[in-house]
Amino acid sequence: MGGRKPLMVLLLTLGFVSSLFLGCASVKTMPTSISPMATSGLPTLNDLERAREVLTSYFSLLHDGRYSEAIHYYGGTYDILRDWNPDVDEDDYAALFKRGCTSNGLRCLRIKTIVRKEEVSPTEFTFTVEFINDDGTLFERGPCCGTEEKEPPQTLFPFTVKKVDGRLLVQEMPVYVP
Repeated sequence: MGGRKPLMVLLLTLGFVSSLFLGCASVKTMPTSISPMATSGLPTLNDLERAREVLTSYFSLLHDGRYSEAIHYYGGTYDILRDWNPDVDEDDYAALFKRGCTSNGLRCLRIKTIVRKEEVSPTEFTFTVEFINDDGTLFERGPCCGTEEKEPPQTLFPFTVKKVDGRLLVQEMPVYVP
């Protein structure tokens, strides 16, 4: 992370700590150069960090019931939601997500921790996340969906964010629990 220290210190100085440095170690050296700035004058985030923000926003919006906003962060298929909800207009994506989160078994939870993040390519980013229940406990999905009853509960879930036409979009729906 040697190349990121100047940006981290600059961001700390400007007060942009809240969403960028969760889980990051403190910076112990002063910058020797200033990182390039966006035209707005604020530091730019790399695509991996932007993808992380997109993923976090997607789940926060779904959790909060703000489906018409959340759909702008989703780039996957709606086929399963359409199959589950034939009475909902197939192009009413917000209504499909609402039904998915409130009736169909999708667990629209907030992210607790992003355990792993990786830039697979310049247009694809993978994340492994943990979710938090509304009572503050770690979300666990028990044996389901064709797995053996003896298997331990699942707490880590993979998600992909892809850059499509310049936009970063989550490719998977929330975790399903039958």
